[in-house]
Amino acid sequence: MSATVTPAPALGERPPTPAGRATPFGRALHWSGAGAAAGGFAGMLADPRGWYVVAFCVGFTLWLLVTLARVLGAVHRALPGAPPPGGRLALARVESIARTGLEVNDQPQCELTVVVGPGTLRQGTGPAYATTTRAVLDVVTLPSFQPGSVIVVSQPDPAQPDVVVVATPPADALAAARAEARHEPGEGALPPLDRVPLRTAAPRPGLGLRGPTPAGLLGGVVLAGGAALAVLLPTLLG
Repeated sequence: MSATVTPAPALGERPPTPAGRATPFGRALHWSGAGAAAGGFAGMLADPRGWYVVAFCVGFTLWLLVTLARVLGAVHRALPGAPPPGGRLALARVESIARTGLEVNDQPQCELTVVVGPGTLRQGTGPAYATTTRAVLDVVTLPSFQPGSVIVVSQPDPAQPDVVVVATPPADALAAARAEARHEPGEGALPPLDRVPLRTAAPRPGLGLRGPTPAGLLGGVVLAGGAALAVLLPTLLG
């Protein structure tokens, strides 16, 4: 699971917009380009001139541009100060921190194990749980993320365990985090690590690019196959 350090969203609920997930239009372009390139390459084996060369070049260029756009978007989201992905705010206590070995703009990516408090800062509902998240942290702020520190996180989708570290929380959230930090584990809103369940999400590679869902993968394969058949149609029809 991965996360980015972001400025704070407005306190309270926001529609979830999972970071790293391509839009339907982007997925359609990605798979169509891959299919057209595959069909053009297959056709070039029989006829290395004309239509199939054009289809391969156009399809491969489209696939490459969409892929680069996703990668650049993931890098942008990983930079400290990137726009927030949306969600609701909660308190979390850092239990451990370790560098992953990846650096973005000379800032280290770290893996944090945190205990996330129950519900939102205002509502205080829902069970507490432990999870891990990755964040690119400014080296100047690393002392604020040592074990025992209480931080503010955003939950892009409250139904999932993913959390996003909030770099500059609003004043009331920051005050709540400082007040919670004065309590021993179990005395405040955040229970000890050994009293909460560990919740994990499906791993995301690299800087947070999400792979396709099974349904999305099936739809993508069908779309790519259709694009490849459309490119090969002149040959198939004889």
